[in-house]
Amino acid sequence: MVAITHLFIEWETSVPHASLIVTSSLVDKSSTNPNQQLLFVYQKGNAKRLNYTPTQKDYYKIQCLDLQASQFQIQSIENNKFEKIERIYIQLSIIDERFQSITS
Repeated sequence: MVAITHLFIEWETSVPHASLIVTSSLVDKSSTNPNQQLLFVYQKGNAKRLNYTPTQKDYYKIQCLDLQASQFQIQSIENNKFEKIERIYIQLSIIDERFQSITS
């Protein structure tokens, strides 16, 4: 299982009202997640940087066992082109559900 625990993006210039989704071939494509979405983010106002830590981690089933072969995409919800990204940092939490303890 995988979740994004932190996302930082720095654009070349300010981006107005950044609303984006992060998708990845790492995530299992299913009827409940056909776009292989890992994260949705909305940032109000104009900003050159997005620094986002989800309050709740959403874990998704992994389909690609090779992290280095996985592709990540950032897409605008409004289908606008984003400014050039100068830096990006994505922190993942990967857990093996076979080894999690079961609590009641």
